[in-house]
Amino acid sequence: MGTGQNVPMLAISGFMLLFVSWGVFQWTLGRGSYRRYPHEQFVILGASVLIGLWTVLGEPTALHITLFALELAVFGMLVWYMVGGARFSRGEISLAAGDPFPSFSLRDSHGEPFDSTRLDGKTALILFYRGPW
Repeated sequence: MGTGQNVPMLAISGFMLLFVSWGVFQWTLGRGSYRRYPHEQFVILGASVLIGLWTVLGEPTALHITLFALELAVFGMLVWYMVGGARFSRGEISLAAGDPFPSFSLRDSHGEPFDSTRLDGKTALILFYRGPW
């Protein structure tokens, strides 16, 4: 591994791969093509950690060690989110076209109770918004 300008760029590029991975993950979610385990994301995340490790082993400066520690922290959070936090449960209800919608009740945007049985026999468009949290 060379010294000089290439090593800091390599360290930063490994860190930036984390954000590329996050962007690709959000893009796939937005397109509705989410999979239970987004393998391409794990490859990008793994590459970023390997680049960070390679940088630290090649030139263990305070900057490289700090970037690698941040990389590991962000890596851990992203993997947790992709594997645990954003994953849909195996028992989720999936419907095919023409299937009757299951009944549910929850609070509407004004805090009032809403029961889907009020819509039985009617055509309705229901939008679910999870809010800013």
